[in-house]
Amino acid sequence: MLRPLNMIFKRKLQNELIFYSAAVYAALILVTLTFTLVKLLAQATDGVIDPKTVLVLLGYGLVNFQAIMLSLSVFLGTLLVFSRMWRDSELVVWQASGLSLRRFVWPTLRFAIPVAILSGVFSHVISPWANKQAFEYRDQFEKRDDLSRIAPKQFRENRDGTRVFYVNEFDEKNQVSQGLMIFDRSKKKSDTISLIVSDQGRVVSDSEGDRYLELSAGKRYQLPATIQAEPAPQAVSNATAPSTGLMVYEQYSVFLSEKPEAAQNQIPYRQRNTLALFVEGERAAKAELLWRFGVPTMAIILALLAIPLSYFNPRSGKSAPLVASVLLFVVYMNMVSLTQNYLASGKLKPWVAVLSPHLAAILLAIVLLLWRSQALRPTYSLIRRPFVRSRMVKSTQG
Repeated sequence: MLRPLNMIFKRKLQNELIFYSAAVYAALILVTLTFTLVKLLAQATDGVIDPKTVLVLLGYGLVNFQAIMLSLSVFLGTLLVFSRMWRDSELVVWQASGLSLRRFVWPTLRFAIPVAILSGVFSHVISPWANKQAFEYRDQFEKRDDLSRIAPKQFRENRDGTRVFYVNEFDEKNQVSQGLMIFDRSKKKSDTISLIVSDQGRVVSDSEGDRYLELSAGKRYQLPATIQAEPAPQAVSNATAPSTGLMVYEQYSVFLSEKPEAAQNQIPYRQRNTLALFVEGERAAKAELLWRFGVPTMAIILALLAIPLSYFNPRSGKSAPLVASVLLFVVYMNMVSLTQNYLASGKLKPWVAVLSPHLAAILLAIVLLLWRSQALRPTYSLIRRPFVRSRMVKSTQG
């Protein structure tokens, strides 16, 4: 009798877990895609990244979030399935048919373990590669000189914010600009600023590899850095007033950047493969390994936690299990991140950082499962009995 029931509920449970988790995953993809796109467009507008690489960086960013998105999809999908079963009294019917709540653990794990393996592939292999590719795109654009980073008919600041460039037209291939204006405030000790306009500019390099912007047929205005609306005549003298002047030039050079330095061999830990992190043995490498192994582990433990957390009480409302579960997920995630930071700074030993958050979550899942399956009710009754008797004695005496 129990064997057909086992086959029916396992097949039904697997189908529902796949459906709900896929729906949650699609929603997470849409939300992540939207927020990442908005962030990248803002960075492209500010000149932090190349506008041509927005879609490429969007793809790499989406790949980078896959590990945590898969773990969260398993958790929320499992939670939604069991919440619906509690709400529709389906779990009560299954328990009345002889299937305890602990019988649902293994079918849930059979669904969560393959997803956790896929999450591990992303966290150990694909995400480091995506991080490396995205870093190279950003670094390549960041190392370009100031003129190459600007866009035609837009005001753009250089890297240190001391200059503002504007060009009407720019030929990136030949490094020639037309209709150029430079607002220069790079002389920190001076009380004047410069406004340089030119009909044409060309990027040149000297013998040492330094790059200059060679301007032709233009003007240079020297303006006061601060202008008073109504200056007092007695307070401003010829000796202290900031100089204002105009210079017409045929040729003028503006320094852009020094010779590019050789690329450093030090690769960030987030971009290294797992084998290289094992060989490294540094604290920061161990902290990165803790995160990469922790995210797939979270997928399995969160799936177990979702079973007892999904218990539905009509008095608490429909959203109470979901809110409590999301809060628990945030706490769990912060615990893993916190132990990672403590391990990197040397405040925790490796085995403590690895085991403490996951063991706490496993113990909580076991206790909640035993409680919901009423296995702890006799123990709770034994603990509660002396307090009940003392209350009864006091009430009779009173």
